[in-house]
Amino acid sequence: MRLQVTGEEHHPCSRFPQLRQQAEAQCLKLKSSVFSSCNSVVDVEEHYAKCLFDYCAADADAIETACSSFADFATACADQGVVLNWMETISECAISCPGDTVYQQCGSACKGSCDISQEDEASCVEVCVEGCSCPDGLLLDFDGESCVEKSNCSCLRDEKTYYAGDVVKDGCQLCMCVDGSWTCQNVPDLCQPNRTCPDNMHWDDCRSSCPLTCESLASGLECITDICEAGCVCDDGFVWNVDTCIPATSCACYHGGKSYHSGDQVQIDCNTCVCEGQAWSCDGKECPGECTVFGDPHYKTFDGKRFDFQV
Repeated sequence: MRLQVTGEEHHPCSRFPQLRQQAEAQCLKLKSSVFSSCNSVVDVEEHYAKCLFDYCAADADAIETACSSFADFATACADQGVVLNWMETISECAISCPGDTVYQQCGSACKGSCDISQEDEASCVEVCVEGCSCPDGLLLDFDGESCVEKSNCSCLRDEKTYYAGDVVKDGCQLCMCVDGSWTCQNVPDLCQPNRTCPDNMHWDDCRSSCPLTCESLASGLECITDICEAGCVCDDGFVWNVDTCIPATSCACYHGGKSYHSGDQVQIDCNTCVCEGQAWSCDGKECPGECTVFGDPHYKTFDGKRFDFQV
C-alpha cells in the first residue's frame, strides 16, 4: 500500500534525515536519461516525491522499495505507449527469469507460448504484459522454460510431451507434431485387422462365437448361433483347446464333467469303459435293472423313470 505525501514536518525523510541522502541518490535515477524519454507523458516529479517518501518510510529493504517506484513509473509510461528497458541499466533491480526467458517491460500478450491456437491468436487483443517472457520471435514451450521458434514447438498428448516431427497413431490416422499442434491424416490401411493367424488356424470373416472344442465334440452337441465376427478359426480336423488349436484325435474322453486321457478306465453301471482317442469303449454288458420304492409312495423304475402316487 502506497503512503500519501503530507506536510514536510510529517515526511519520513525529515524524521530520519540519515536516510534522505540515500533516498535522493536512489530516487534521482527517475530523472536520469534512463527514464527521460517518458517525461513528456508522465509527471516524473510526482513519482520522484513518492519514491522519496516510500524509501524513507520503508520497513523492509529500501533498495527494493526504490525498485518498486521505478517499476511503477515504467508501468505508467508503458500505459502511455513509452516502453522503458530500465532494468538493463539499473542492475540492482534486475529480475532473474527462469530458463531462456528474459524480463520485458512490454511483452506480448498474444504470442507468448506454443499452446496458443491460431484461433485464439487471431482473436487476442494485444496489450503490454510486464514480466518474464521469451525474446521477440520465440515462444515458450510446454516445459515452461525453453524458448523456441514456432517450428520447434513440442506437442502434448495424454499428458506426455512429443517433440516437433514426432508421429503417433490415432485410430485410422497418423498424426505429426507440427508448430505445437497435431496435424493428422487418414491412413485406411491402419484400420485393417491383422489377418495373420497362429499355427493350425486360418482367417474367417464370419467365425462362430462358440467354436468346436473337445468337450462339445464329446457331447455331440453342435453350437448354433446367428452371431459371428471376423477372426482366426481352427483348421479342419482341429478343435479349440484353452488358447490354441489341437488335433481332434488328441482330445480326451469326458464323463461326469471330468476329462480322461487315452487308456483311462471308468466304471459305468456294470460296464468297464476305456478311453480310446476321444470316445469310450465299454464292455457291452446288459446291466440288471433296479426298481426302488421310497416315501409316500415314490417309485423309481428299472429304466430310471420316476413316478409318484398319492392315496
